[in-house]
Amino acid sequence: MLAVAAVMALTVFSCAKQNEADLANAQAEKLVSSTEGQISALTTYTPGVSYQYRVTNGTSTFLAIEYIAGDADSRLIIAAPHGGGTRPAFMKDRTETYTYGTLPYDQYSTDTSFSDLADTKTKELAIAIADSVRIKTGKRPHLIINHLHRSKLDANRRREVATQGGIYAGPAWDKFHEFIDDAKATINANYASGLFIDIHGQIHTPERTEVGYMLTKYQLATYTNSLGNLTSQSSVRAMVGNGITHTSLIKGSNAFGSLLNAQLGYMVTPSNTYPLPGDTAIFTDGKYFDGGYNTARHGSKHGGTISGFQLEFNSSVRTNDSTRPGFAGKIANALQSYMNVYF
Repeated sequence: MLAVAAVMALTVFSCAKQNEADLANAQAEKLVSSTEGQISALTTYTPGVSYQYRVTNGTSTFLAIEYIAGDADSRLIIAAPHGGGTRPAFMKDRTETYTYGTLPYDQYSTDTSFSDLADTKTKELAIAIADSVRIKTGKRPHLIINHLHRSKLDANRRREVATQGGIYAGPAWDKFHEFIDDAKATINANYASGLFIDIHGQIHTPERTEVGYMLTKYQLATYTNSLGNLTSQSSVRAMVGNGITHTSLIKGSNAFGSLLNAQLGYMVTPSNTYPLPGDTAIFTDGKYFDGGYNTARHGSKHGGTISGFQLEFNSSVRTNDSTRPGFAGKIANALQSYMNVYF
């Protein structure tokens, strides 16, 4: 486990019941958000300290969101939004039949798709990667973890879809993204740029790891010889320039997929070896995850100097407790090489 110097508990108290009328729910959420706003006054983080946001009802309290602050000289943020397993009974379950009505515009995502399946062992993989990066580089990355099960909170969707109006899920979602924003601000206070990675899991066949830059498999196939045309839509947009091309970032020898492919022992796409995730001659199931809300919001597609991508790991990399640390070390090797080249 990641070495932790201390724990700072951030607790939200509420006695609201999940079956209250809509007005009461709205009033309760307003109360919780107000308490959350007071917590937000904490803006200075000590490296290695675990800052914990808890959901609480009466005497029941559960760790929801955790931020283990990185070192001041780290330019790497690691997030695990779907690896949590905690299911407080007082939090309502998200359902596929929930009705959203007319949603306001959100520049980061229009996705209302539903899943309540956890990405098994991605929390543990993120922790192991952070440990390995610290050991190999001497720099502790910023680590943000959602400990709640996806049936309670989906931390990689826009707020309305992520929480479905839940009075406990809403403030937890806010805290998850606030912690990432604070980590980005810490990096930007010291450096001109940084990197955000969002850790996920999938069971696509054949087994491979997918790197998502907010570019669809169709775009990557259509513009395979002219990826520069996709720069403005990419979550690594801010990295392009000063001799660095968008094409090199996606499928060059120092693209993250290429570096990871050389380390991992499983196919990684896109990369210099497997540049087209939509190539059904290789990826016979035709599936590819190109990035979600977190990558759109916390990468550089919509501005800023923190770039990012989504990493979708196959189950063999993450689910076996005995082999996962070795894979985490290989992922850390690829990250170290990538950071040395670009940051």
